[in-house]
Amino acid sequence: MAAAHGYRVHVFEGMPPNVGLLEMSKCLNGFSNVHIYPYMLSSKSQRCALISPFDNVGDITVECYNRTVIDHPTGDLGNNFTRRGFLETVPFDSIAMTWEAGPTYVMKIDVERHEILVMEGGAQFLSSPNKPVVIVSEVWQAFDIPKYGRIMMGHGYHGYNVKSKQEMTEESHFAEFQKSMPIIIDTIVFFLPAHKNLVTV
Repeated sequence: MAAAHGYRVHVFEGMPPNVGLLEMSKCLNGFSNVHIYPYMLSSKSQRCALISPFDNVGDITVECYNRTVIDHPTGDLGNNFTRRGFLETVPFDSIAMTWEAGPTYVMKIDVERHEILVMEGGAQFLSSPNKPVVIVSEVWQAFDIPKYGRIMMGHGYHGYNVKSKQEMTEESHFAEFQKSMPIIIDTIVFFLPAHKNLVTV
């Protein structure tokens, strides 16, 4: 939708089949303002393995630290799991800091519990004048949400609890958010205080 209204859109996708679908959509819609990067973002460059059960090829888990999984000679990992392939990660800053100067309005991040690593890899961008005004982020219950909040507050952001409509400005607020999560996955909206009116209702 943003691309259709003329905004510049940057998309990161590490899964090759999904990259193909994105490229097809871009072509069919004639978008010249959509930039697709075939990478997974993280805090550093590294090679990660894609694993899933034998009977499930659609729901992939990314493993970046278990060398036994990444370096396994056949990819048959036992316990009904197999390695489906690999993808490369890059630091967010290595790409975002090459973008032409100009405001970044909205960022949506949903990277299956790797959100902190992405933000750690984007510290320079998040400290720049071009940083996003609003960041809509998925968060998991099995995740250090107070640490995430601390990182984002360090870059000048406040958090917003969409369900309770409460602003989060202290690490303890993020801890309370985590304790009160009714489901394992939820959403936090980070925003620059000068643009609070964009997220509060």
